[in-house]
Amino acid sequence: MKLPAKLNESQIVIVRDQREQKPFAFPGLTVEVGHLPTADYSLRGMEDHVALERKSLPDFLGVVGHGRARFESELKRLQSYAVRAVICEFSWASVQMSGWRNKVTPQAVEGSILSWTTRFQVPILLFGDRQSAEDATRRILIGTAQRRYRELRSLLAGASENRPLETTAMTTEGAEV
Repeated sequence: MKLPAKLNESQIVIVRDQREQKPFAFPGLTVEVGHLPTADYSLRGMEDHVALERKSLPDFLGVVGHGRARFESELKRLQSYAVRAVICEFSWASVQMSGWRNKVTPQAVEGSILSWTTRFQVPILLFGDRQSAEDATRRILIGTAQRRYRELRSLLAGASENRPLETTAMTTEGAEV
C-alpha cells in the first residue's frame, strides 16, 4: 500500500469536546463535536493519544482556587497522553498585573503553574491572548497529525520492503497452502 507523501490539512479532523463552552473556530479545518474523556481538543482516531485543555484567565483562576482538586485530577489523567498540554489564553504579565475580583493572588497562580508543570509533567503553555492560543492549538494538532502520518508511512514502507517475494495462497477455508 502506497500512501501520499503528505497529509493535507483538509484530511485532519479535530475533535472538540461537547462540554467546551468557548470553542476555538479553526477556520479551514474540519471540527467535529464529540465526547472526550479528558481535555477540550484532540484528533479523530487519536483521542487516546492527544489531549489539549483550553483555559482562559477566569477559568484558570477558578482551578487555582475552588476547583483545584478537580483540575489536579484532570492533570493526572492528562499524564497518560503522549501529546498533552494546557493551552492558556493569558500571559505571565496579565497574571502579575492581577486586577481581578478574586481572592487568588498572582503568586498563587504562578506557584500553581510551576508546581503543576513539574509535579504532573503536563506543559502549561501561556500564549497571551485567545487568538494566539487558538493558533498554537491548531499548530500542535496539525503538527501531531502530520508527524503520526509520516511515522505510519515509514512503517508501511518498511513493512513492504521486508515482505518476502513469494505469495501465500489461501484455500477457501482460510488455511495457508
